[in-house]
This record gives sequence, structure tokens and C-alpha cells, in this order.
Amino acid sequence: ASAGSYLAAHPDANQVLTAAGSQPRDEAKSNVQGYFLSHPGEFLDLKGIAQPLTDLRNQCGVAVTPGQLAALVESFQP
Repeated sequence: ASAGSYLAAHPDANQVLTAAGSQPRDEAKSNVQGYFLSHPGEFLDLKGIAQPLTDLRNQCGVAVTPGQLAALVESFQP
């Protein structure tokens, strides 16, 4: 819910992450990195929101791809 609310309030970040879900991996990675390098505050905000997923991945060895994350976030959009 936090990620969905945050992205609803930051439509440019939402657009980049949503698009990443349907792009080839290298293109998605480049676009997401480019966006967040120029918006470091948004990166840090989303990193904090995603920290529980990062912790889970580290504990369980389960990887979540940017495409999966984008699809998850998009599923919360009205």
C-alpha cells in the first residue's frame, strides 16, 4: 500500500517502473537507473518502502526482478 500511494503521488517514477515491467531487462535497468540517478530522493524513499522485500530476499534467497516489482505495484493502481 505504501508503494502504491507513493507512486500515485510520483507519476513519473510510477511510469518508469511500470514501463520497466514490459521492457527487455537491459533497457529496463538502464531506464530505471537513469531516472533514479536524477531523482535520488525518490530512490531513497522507495528503497525504504521496499526494505522489507530486500530483507526477505536476503533471508530466503528469493530474488524479485524489477519487472515483478513493477507488475506488483501496477496491480495496486486503481
